[in-house]
Amino acid sequence: MKLRNDGTYGVAPGEKVNLKIVKQSLPFAATVSALIGDTWDQPTSPNGLTETNSFTAPPTAGNTAQCTVIFDFIPDQNGQYAPGDHYDVSLTGSGGGGDQFSITPPPIQSTALVFVVE
Repeated sequence: MKLRNDGTYGVAPGEKVNLKIVKQSLPFAATVSALIGDTWDQPTSPNGLTETNSFTAPPTAGNTAQCTVIFDFIPDQNGQYAPGDHYDVSLTGSGGGGDQFSITPPPIQSTALVFVVE
């Protein structure tokens, strides 16, 4: 898997793609959508501060799979966010490569993850 110049991810036909989201402070309030163009191997829910998902890329070059992740942060009663709170996102492919990035508060942020079979 590789990050392409257009912000999408290039994957090999049949490559296993892993998504891992780790939040630094409770509560975990990110939501991962269903995949369009493919299905998650086993849809999961957050386990504490971590959520993991994976899928196998479509077999045909030019096909795509995509999802949206919404990252939310819940402030305290004074409207403040926990110091250092953020989400760490890791994408890895069975063929090597990947990407990592962080999401910090506020506000709610939405990220589209698009995988293109090359």
